[in-house]
Formats: sequence, C-alpha cells, structure tokens
Amino acid sequence: MRQLATLRPKAEKPARAARSRQELMDRNHAEEAKHHRGWPARLSLAGRPRGRPRGIRMDQYKYEVAISCLKEDVREAQELHDLLLPRVSRIFFYPEKQDELIGRDGIETFARAFKTDSRIVVVIYREGRGETPWTRVERAAIEEMCLASGWERVVVHSTDGTAPSWLPKFLIWSGARYGLSALAAAVEHKVKERGGNVGEEDPVAMAQRIRRQHAAASRREARRSTDEAVRAAEREVEAVYARLHELVTSVGATEPNMVGGQLITGLWTVCTARVAFGFRWEGGSQNSIKNASLVLYKTKEPLGRFGWQDENSRVAGRYQLHLAEDDTTWQWMDAGDLRYSSAQLADHAFRRLMAEHEGRCARELRQQQRAQRKLVRW
Repeated sequence: MRQLATLRPKAEKPARAARSRQELMDRNHAEEAKHHRGWPARLSLAGRPRGRPRGIRMDQYKYEVAISCLKEDVREAQELHDLLLPRVSRIFFYPEKQDELIGRDGIETFARAFKTDSRIVVVIYREGRGETPWTRVERAAIEEMCLASGWERVVVHSTDGTAPSWLPKFLIWSGARYGLSALAAAVEHKVKERGGNVGEEDPVAMAQRIRRQHAAASRREARRSTDEAVRAAEREVEAVYARLHELVTSVGATEPNMVGGQLITGLWTVCTARVAFGFRWEGGSQNSIKNASLVLYKTKEPLGRFGWQDENSRVAGRYQLHLAEDDTTWQWMDAGDLRYSSAQLADHAFRRLMAEHEGRCARELRQQQRAQRKLVRW
C-alpha cells in the first residue's frame, strides 16, 4: 500500500500539469484572438486576463494631430500638414477635411475635433487668434480640453512672438528659430510620447514632398531679387535699429549711463564702457538682397573716441533676410539657419552685449584680485 500511495501522485501529477498547461494555452489563444480583433488584453502571472478599463477603446482618438490657425497662417499650416502627413496619417486640418464637414454641424465638428477627437493639438498662433468666429470655437474647445486632461496635448507655435493669455508661457514651443521641419519633428515626438502611431515615410510620397518643398523654396528665393525684397530689407533693418533704441532707453531709465546707443561711423551702435556692438547693412543692390546681409560687429577693446576702427573690431555675425514658409513674413537667418524676427534679432544682439560686458567685468575683477595678492606677498 505504501508503494501504491507513492506511485499514484507520480502517475496523476503529469496529467494534472498537462491539463493546466493546456488550459493556460487555451486562455492565451483566446486572449490573443481578442487582441487581434482590437481588444488589447494580457495575462497576469496568475493567468488572469487584464486589459484597459471597460468602455475605453485601444485608440480613442480619431486624429493623431489637429492643426488650428488664422487665415493669415494657412500657408504655414499647410506646409506643416505636408511635412507631417507622410509619417502621421490622421490629421485634422480644415482645408483638407472640408468633405467631412459638408452637411454637418460645423461648430460641433470643429469643437469635437479639438476637444476630444485629436491626440495632439497644434496651434499656430498670432495676435488676434481666438477673436474670429471659427477660432473662438476652436479656442473654447482647446481650453476645455486642457482643463480636462492637462496641457500635454497642446503644442503652440507663435508666428509673431505673442502668446495666448490662457496658456502658460513655458509651454510655447521654443524652437521657432529652427523652422517648420523642427516643429514637425517636435509634433511627431509628442504623438509617439502620447501613445500615437508615427510610421515610415513612403518612398514615392517622400520624393513628391521633396519636389514640392524644393519648388516652394525656389519661389521664395526668387522673390529675394525683387523690389519687394529691397523695400522689406529697408523696413526690417529700421525695425532692428528701432528695437535697439527702445532697449537702450529702457535700460537707461533704471541704469543711467550703463548703455549708450547711436549711429557711429555708419554702424548703429550699442555700447558700454567696456565693449560695443554695431549693425551695418552691407552688400545690397537696387533690386536684390541675395548678396546682402546685416553684419554685426564687436569691438576687441572699449570703443575709442574715434569710433569704429578696423584693428579694434571683428565680425560677430551675419544675418540674411529670407521669406518664411508662409510666403509673407520676412525673417533674419544666420549661418546656422536660426531664424529671427527683427525684434528678436535686436534682443539677441543686446543680450550678447550684456553677456560680453559681464564677462569683461569679471575678468577685470580677477586681474585686480591677482594684483592685490601679489602686493600682499611682496
């Protein structure tokens, strides 16, 4: 009996184990079949199926991206749409979705597209957005969406440096100087970060996109050899100088005699007691700005009473004027393809002046401290 009692578990245990394995495999196959039908679930270590809460679909968004803009920015928004489309297949952009809106309640469709139907909302912003009838609808829907699910679903690209009052300023996309290609890459990253699908670009679509972009860039470049471009350059150069004068006046109101600004030896100059920066427009012709640039000079030593001297200055930057992707706005571009509005370029130069002034003050202080230590040792 003792032997029989010992043998029975050995004969039954493999059978029980086989049945358990078969049951587990059956459950796995059943759950896998559910997954392929669009119901994601997985087995826990105990074999209990776990999935999303009941009533929530695997992908609750109809669109990966929705794009909102004013009519003044439609070209730029279209360019962004074309950059995204090869890799992000589901995009809500009004000019591309008019067939979906025909015969429907436009207000309800617009509101739903931005509030609940899109994983990521891109707002191409300028002053006045949210004040037209349709952008008021979009704005209300986006604000409700942000209050309900947080700010992570919004990407705001400002075309004029302003920001919507309802959005925290730190959430404004800070890469505007890198152009729309960088914005498209940032949006794609955001889509993937939020669980969306970003695929590989179809080779034929890629060739077509490159051809379109090259043709658009060629048209913009051709416009740099027109009277329109020459007038735009005159206007934008004056805007840079006006902004510099404004900054000098603002600093002078609280820090008298710290910064000066005036036209010196043909350069619009901002200077401190230790360093000077100056802009000069060079290389332009009567009907073209292709070989022209706004050149920024910096002094090696403090600016002397004779003004700018070649031996005391060097080039600190060159900025050419180009049309932005919206085919309307003129922007300054440096050698690294960073883009600036005229106000942004003036601010950039002024910050460089202040940073250089601070560095030279620190070096002078260190030299004085070393000299004092030497005196003490003597």
